[in-house]
Amino acid sequence: MHLSFSLFICYNLPLLLQACPIYLTISLDAKTVQDANLEVNWGPECHDHPEWIGIFSEDPSTTYVQPEARITDITNSSGKVSSDVKIGKLRFPPGWNSNDVNVVPSEYPKGKCLPYYVASFNGSELLTVECLKIQTNWMSKLEHIAQMPLKDLFIPGKLAELKDILWLNCRMFRYRYSRFGSLCR
Repeated sequence: MHLSFSLFICYNLPLLLQACPIYLTISLDAKTVQDANLEVNWGPECHDHPEWIGIFSEDPSTTYVQPEARITDITNSSGKVSSDVKIGKLRFPPGWNSNDVNVVPSEYPKGKCLPYYVASFNGSELLTVECLKIQTNWMSKLEHIAQMPLKDLFIPGKLAELKDILWLNCRMFRYRYSRFGSLCR
């Protein structure tokens, strides 16, 4: 068994290392999460481009299902494409919804997949699969921020992340951090 596993890894490792990293994000362009579109992201350092990338409602590595959206002509080493697939009403685990006040949230150390998957292919050969995940809820364990709305948190990071935070509540941010006020539109 150990030998066959080692041979599998030795044979497939170069293919795994060449596959472009892909992931799903939710567009910030909609007024509500339900109206938001899924975005497909790939890269960085994606040099051996897949022939196509698909968005699925089920894991395509375990079930044969047609893609809800298909992206072709991938030529850049990294990129993002907004799809026509809308998020709709999401079902979260118990304790993850804002109205689950007295419910202890379930913990998922590696995240929990929501029913959206992205996969890359060469022809019909599956290269990579990822899902849209909700990540761990470690912040809920910090008493001083557990009940704080996200718009009141300031999480330092890159300028692009700062613009996303500004999107949440630009006026309040401009007042508190006036030197960044020019970033608000």
